Amino acid sequence: MQEARHAESLKQQPTQEALQAQQKTLDQLASIHERAQQLLHQNEQAAQREQLPHQDLVVDVAGMGRLEALGENRVAALRESILRAGLEQTLIWGRLKELGWDCMTVHQTTLTGIKSCIEVCLATPFTIICTMNPC
Repeated sequence: MQEARHAESLKQQPTQEALQAQQKTLDQLASIHERAQQLLHQNEQAAQREQLPHQDLVVDVAGMGRLEALGENRVAALRESILRAGLEQTLIWGRLKELGWDCMTVHQTTLTGIKSCIEVCLATPFTIICTMNPC
């Protein structure tokens, strides 16, 4: 009989894990309460037009965290799509330049002096060839 009472009393005593879990929950509640107090104080310090009514204040901090994470994910996806679109345009521009502008030939232009024996040829926009012809 005494053993049964002892076993029953052991069941009713909280274990170390239960006490730690309880303390962790209390700490979380305290931090949430502190954050709510900070938000209320910030709301009171804001300009009259910027103040929110007390019933409109969001108390779901975890929900706010999820919304912020969702927003950050959406911003990252949008940035990536903009980057991809920019790269796509750059690739298209480069290919068009290669197929069009880079394949164009520049007609050779030659300047010949009337009284001198020097001939200047413009072969490409960046190449100048000078030759001396016998007079």
